[in-house]
Amino acid sequence: MKIIRKYKEDRTEGKIIFPDDSFIFCLERSWEGNKPNISCVPEGVYLVDRDKKGRFRLYKIREGQIPTRTDIEFHAGNNALLHSNGCILPCMFIKNGLGVSSIEACNKILDWYQDDSFVLEIVKYNPIKHGKWKD
Repeated sequence: MKIIRKYKEDRTEGKIIFPDDSFIFCLERSWEGNKPNISCVPEGVYLVDRDKKGRFRLYKIREGQIPTRTDIEFHAGNNALLHSNGCILPCMFIKNGLGVSSIEACNKILDWYQDDSFVLEIVKYNPIKHGKWKD
């Protein structure tokens, strides 16, 4: 799975791209120097595991990969500032800075990966490399 991102002043908007090039979107908090519970996840490559014990019980970035950060989960929510403490909020699309149909988007990730772990790559959006941002 890959997330390409656009950084906004008050949030980070991303496009989650599945192996077949289908996609959904996601919201995170803005980049704040990787501060725990405040910042979006740093760009990089991470292992993500199915999480059946955490708060939201969907998927979680494997511990120890991001210095000073723990419990980074994928979970439902539509407002980066109100619903994310440094986590990733999947959604079907973004309208006026808010995620729409987040539970449906979480279910799409579950459909793809079920109980399996997967590799997540997070990169900054580059129109030359990634083409036009299609909503």
